[in-house]
Amino acid sequence: MIIDGKADPRLGDNKGNGQFLIDFEAGRRVNPIDAGDAKGQVDVRYDLTARHLDLGIMSTNDLGEPVMADYAYNEAADGAGDMVFNIDGNAGGTAAQEHITLRSRWQSNGLGRADARLAGGDLATGAIASECWDAQFRRTFYTDSVNFAPTEGDVASCAFSTTDLPPQH
Repeated sequence: MIIDGKADPRLGDNKGNGQFLIDFEAGRRVNPIDAGDAKGQVDVRYDLTARHLDLGIMSTNDLGEPVMADYAYNEAADGAGDMVFNIDGNAGGTAAQEHITLRSRWQSNGLGRADARLAGGDLATGAIASECWDAQFRRTFYTDSVNFAPTEGDVASCAFSTTDLPPQH
């Protein structure tokens, strides 16, 4: 099967939930001409009432090495939100696999903060980076723990004053 899943289509705005799996490799087997180099799978779970979405992504990079990622998105009724993106794959350097976690949080007025953790593989000591932005999405603050770029702005300008990343796995 190329796409398989189920849905609970309740009536009304922002109602319904379900899950589905898209298998790009199965699509390539069915139609190798139009599928190009499609590969991997995406597993989607959603709940519109809860304003929540989860994605699980399984694929390989150009060297055939595995790449796994997951994404979780939550949104409040006022438009504020939070998303977390995790990826395991080779981010460069040697063939060692790195783990990258990115969390973005924002208020309904657009003010927000993103924090990232890079660990493992070629990043033996790891790194943390943070960036904040204003209601026009202009950067107001940036810092990182390994000097990828110079620190700029003032952390006091951030909508969220502290780094907040999920536990490392």
